[in-house]
Amino acid sequence: MGTGQLIEVIGKGNLVVETKMGKREEGSSSDRCNVNDESLIPASETCELIENGSRLVPMQNNTGPQDYDHTPLKFKSLTKVYAKCNLCIVKPENFEEAAKDESWKKAMKAKIAMIEKNCTWELVDRPFDKPVVGVKSPSEATLYIKAFEAGILIVSLYIDDIIYTGSSSALMDEFKAKMMGKYEMSDLGLLHHFLGLEVIQTEGCIFLHQKKYARTLLEKLRLNDCKPVATALAANEKLSKIDGSEMADESLYKQMVGSFPYLTATRLDIMLAASLLARFMHNLTRKHMGTTKKVLRYIQGSLDYGIAYEKGKDVVLIGYCDSDWAGSEDDMKSTSGYAFSFGSGAFSWASIK
Repeated sequence: MGTGQLIEVIGKGNLVVETKMGKREEGSSSDRCNVNDESLIPASETCELIENGSRLVPMQNNTGPQDYDHTPLKFKSLTKVYAKCNLCIVKPENFEEAAKDESWKKAMKAKIAMIEKNCTWELVDRPFDKPVVGVKSPSEATLYIKAFEAGILIVSLYIDDIIYTGSSSALMDEFKAKMMGKYEMSDLGLLHHFLGLEVIQTEGCIFLHQKKYARTLLEKLRLNDCKPVATALAANEKLSKIDGSEMADESLYKQMVGSFPYLTATRLDIMLAASLLARFMHNLTRKHMGTTKKVLRYIQGSLDYGIAYEKGKDVVLIGYCDSDWAGSEDDMKSTSGYAFSFGSGAFSWASIK
C-alpha cells in the first residue's frame, strides 16, 4: 500500500494504522480514510477493518481466531450518565411510606417549621376519643366527601376559600355553623365566582362558564376585535413539526397556547385543539401560529359557551369516545378523546395522544 492511497472504511470514527514509523491514529469523518505514510500492509493484499480495535490489518485466508483490542476508548462518569436520565420520583401514598425516605422526612420537617414560623395554622393534638374519618377524595386533593344517613356533604377547599354543597340544606347549615364557630369566616352567599370560573344558579339549572377569562385573554393578545369563525379546527386537519413554512415567534405562541388548558375547565369543545397545539411548543411554524389564531377566533365567537347542569334530568351515565387511528404525521400515534355525563352537562373529558 503506497503513500496517499485511499482505504475503504466501514463506518465512521478514528482508525489506528500501523506504519514503518509506528502506530498512528487517523480521523475519519466519511467512509474513506487517507493514509499519508507508507503502510506495512502490501498493496496487493486485501484489507479489512476490525471495529473493536479500530485497527487495519490484512485479511487472512484462514478462519482462525483473531486478536481484538478490548481497551475502552472513552470513559464517562456515572454522574454524567444519571444527569441525562429521566428520573421518576413517585410521591408516597401515606405517611408510613414517606417516613422511610430521609429526603421526604427532611421536607416534611421543613414544611412544619415554616408553618409554625408563619403561624399559618395552629397545630393541635388529635382528641383520643375521636376517630379519624377518611373523607378525602383519592383523585382530588382538595375535595372532601362525607356521607350521612340524612344525605351527602361535599366540600372543596383551596387555600382560604371553601365551597360546599350537599343533598340536604340541614347538613349544609350545620357545617357552616360549625366552621364559623371554629374559625374566623365570612359567608359570601351563593357561589358566583371561583378561581376564574363564573357560576349562574337558578332553580332548575347551574351554568358554569369562563366568559370573563376568555375576553381578558383576547384583549391581552389584542384579538378582541377579530372576526369569529364557526369551528376551532378544520375537518381532518393535520399538523406536523416540519410543514415547509417559515418559523414563527415562539414566545407569543407559548403565551397563546399556554392559556388554553385553564379554559378547558368549562370548554371541552377546544380540548382537542389545546392538546394538539401543545405538541409544537418548540420549532413552531407559521402554520401552527395560524391554527392557534383560528382557535382564538372561534373563542371570540363562542364567549357565552359553558356547561349547564339541569335539575330533574334522569341520572344515566353516558360516555362518548373516539380516536383518529395513527393521526399524528410525526410518530404515527393516535389521539383519543372521551367525554362522560350523567344525562346533563359533562363532568369528565380529555384528549390524549
